[in-house]
Amino acid sequence: MEVSTAKDFDYQGMVILGASGNIGTRLIERVTESDYPAGEQHENAELADDKNPINHQHPTKIIAIADSTRFYVDLNGIPAELLRTSEDTKTNVKNVLADLGVDHYGDLSLIPKTIRMRIDQALNPIDIDLETEITPPPVQEEHIGYVDLTDSIKTKPVYDFVTQHSQSAVVAVSKKVLGYADKAQFDAYKNSGRVELLPTVGAGMDAIAHLANYPESRESLIQVDAMVSGTNLAICKGLESEAYKRGEIELHDLVYAAWKAGDTEPYADTDIGESESDTWVKARIMAMSAGLQALPADIKAGMPFVPKDIGDRFSKDTMADYIQAIADNVNQPMRDYVEANITKTHTLRHIARIKVDAEGNEEITVGLEQVPRDSEFATSEQNVIIIKDDTETVILKKPGAGRDVTCKSIEQAFRNLVPRGLSRQKVA
Repeated sequence: MEVSTAKDFDYQGMVILGASGNIGTRLIERVTESDYPAGEQHENAELADDKNPINHQHPTKIIAIADSTRFYVDLNGIPAELLRTSEDTKTNVKNVLADLGVDHYGDLSLIPKTIRMRIDQALNPIDIDLETEITPPPVQEEHIGYVDLTDSIKTKPVYDFVTQHSQSAVVAVSKKVLGYADKAQFDAYKNSGRVELLPTVGAGMDAIAHLANYPESRESLIQVDAMVSGTNLAICKGLESEAYKRGEIELHDLVYAAWKAGDTEPYADTDIGESESDTWVKARIMAMSAGLQALPADIKAGMPFVPKDIGDRFSKDTMADYIQAIADNVNQPMRDYVEANITKTHTLRHIARIKVDAEGNEEITVGLEQVPRDSEFATSEQNVIIIKDDTETVILKKPGAGRDVTCKSIEQAFRNLVPRGLSRQKVA
């Protein structure tokens, strides 16, 4: 038996939308460290040959990256020496986009259209002798996957182009496009077979795969109770801490610390706000995956960390004012709420609940709740999803999806959608 060399492999082409973010930069590091062939690495010790095996059946090259303003495409694979030229991957990505990228002017469909144009140009050169053999492009449409890390509804044109006009696929990590879709559009994405939902809720928990069985199952879904925000769990832990009890910290301190550490979305209200929060979107995706309508107007908001009227006034560009507004308007009401609800027998958790009665009527709520201290939600240090039907109750747990946990889920989803490449070993 002999080990295959890099030249034996056909590559998947990965397009990363939101490449300069926390998850995007880690995904770039993981791909360049494990999938890129020998000879393309920079002197960076992490990319040395003995630490850089092509270690699975579907090696990947990053063929395009994008941020909120620019994108860059290289069908041959963006060299690791560009993406990893220094230890600061975020800066490297921004430099590549600034030096080599072009503006997409907010129309992200330009990315798949540009990739298709480049593939067509490789297949059909303008000035070519008819007897000259055409060299296939280094990657083809059916071997390309788009990874959406943007937390933006603006990527919807990419989903639509990919599913309706291409042979490529999308790994949805961002929850915005799916979470704001109506049921018909959600089902169209899901049934296309080319949009992977698994990383959207509880990356690595398989909750979406479990819920997706109900539309064709003999069992009837009764209830889903979900604590699916590591950020919100950390803030709840802060509210029950000794420092909070002593008045040494307030809610705005907890929010600021989470945001500063990069544990929230760029606008922290996306995680902790009252309306259309991260948990709200996840609740819709879970419900629609199970075949429910999950109409936005029917989702009830429980007690929020920060009321809607404050969240609506600010943005990621005015975070300092947002934090100050919490300090001025929310700290004291939250302290009153905490003192009334955190007791010897109960504490607070931020939970999404989906209930379906015998007639099929839906009830979805999202917000802070008082929960018993001996409950799964109070005792767990992890995200928890409890799914109950008329046959069994399933409890799923997973640590808050950090960078590597999320990337692992992305990579698995990507391989599922874009199966390409030879096995690492072959019989001599």
